[in-house]
Amino acid sequence: MSLMCQKNSFLQEYKSPVLSCQSSSLNLNGKQYQGFDVVLEDSIFFPEGGGQPYDTGLLDDQKVINVRRDGNKAILFVESGDDHCRLFDCGQQPLQKIDWNRRFDHMQQHSGQHLITAVALKYFNLLTTSWNLGADVSNIELDTAQISDETIEQLEQKVNEKIRENLPITVSYRDKDDLADIRQQMELPDDLNQQSLRIISIESLDKNPCCGTHVSNLCQLQIIKLLGIQKGKKGKTLLFFHSGNRVLKHMNNLLQREKSLSSLLKCTGEEFVPIVDKLQKNVRRLQKNCTSAMRDLARCEAEKYIRLVDKPKLYSIHRKESEYDFITSFFNQIDNPSSSLIDNRLILISLADDCNSLKSPGQIVIAGDQQLVEKSAKIAIDSFGAKGSISQGRFRARILDISKLPKLEEMIKQTI
Repeated sequence: MSLMCQKNSFLQEYKSPVLSCQSSSLNLNGKQYQGFDVVLEDSIFFPEGGGQPYDTGLLDDQKVINVRRDGNKAILFVESGDDHCRLFDCGQQPLQKIDWNRRFDHMQQHSGQHLITAVALKYFNLLTTSWNLGADVSNIELDTAQISDETIEQLEQKVNEKIRENLPITVSYRDKDDLADIRQQMELPDDLNQQSLRIISIESLDKNPCCGTHVSNLCQLQIIKLLGIQKGKKGKTLLFFHSGNRVLKHMNNLLQREKSLSSLLKCTGEEFVPIVDKLQKNVRRLQKNCTSAMRDLARCEAEKYIRLVDKPKLYSIHRKESEYDFITSFFNQIDNPSSSLIDNRLILISLADDCNSLKSPGQIVIAGDQQLVEKSAKIAIDSFGAKGSISQGRFRARILDISKLPKLEEMIKQTI
């Protein structure tokens, strides 16, 4: 395959005759689109391949939202988003206009991958087995189980050193039987078994078969930042990276985040770690105190219930700011749900997830007489969408709207 986008990756607009155009549909990220499949004599739209995503843009004034390969041709999917969309006539030469920001980003990431892969192999004996150009972060799969922080730092330094050398990146074509000096052989798809292969070369550093779009000089990468590693499959390691403008975007995000945190914490970036460490210790101490207070409160509520002379058939406790420890402590204090304290009776306890919302979801526990618990659980499930089960004489469930509890209580009272 050798499309115009591969001959000149910097070409942003182009005209070429339409060979075919027919109605079609496309499922993209779970959404169904209606439109047209357009095949042009030549295309500056790159179809997905070699780890690189497809281009998007315009064909005249109509949106191209997907490009796929069919043999040596690119099929552009044009979305029919309104009544003005129309089929293209064979022989017509619509203006192709790619989304340049998306394309140049792909060029920077793809060329950055070639550079990292070449340097990793030449200087650190680390072989690349695959790669992925992500929408936000790209990664390279290296054939090693682990990489030290020191190696990553040295690799990053060497990669950026090569960028500063302004090494040119060139495109050439080689006979597939003449690849002795090529770094990595690739298997061609069955429908693309050409005698001549497209070779991407970084001067004095790398030669590799590739169908993707690339910058013409390493200086156009600007900078590469290695972001860290992650354990991959089958003893491999994933190395994540940003190249070019993504580094600048990443730095801007970090600076904005630092400004926001500086404002919230009332300190400089250098003080973040000690300040946050101190705050975490205070939070753990407060959480411990709060948990202790909730348990004390639960025991007080239990004592209040125990002292009631005429205990109601249904006794309810609603807490906006508690955790499940409150429920456990309450029932521990009255011994157990099957004790005489709640024979032929029910206790309903609810906890809200968000104390600031009147209609917060939350959890409920209904305990007491087994038959009454079963009847109440059925009401909660059937009429209020509660999701839970009965275990050890208690019905524990989640409910989507705590504000509906008065209605639930009323229905339970009518039943029992």
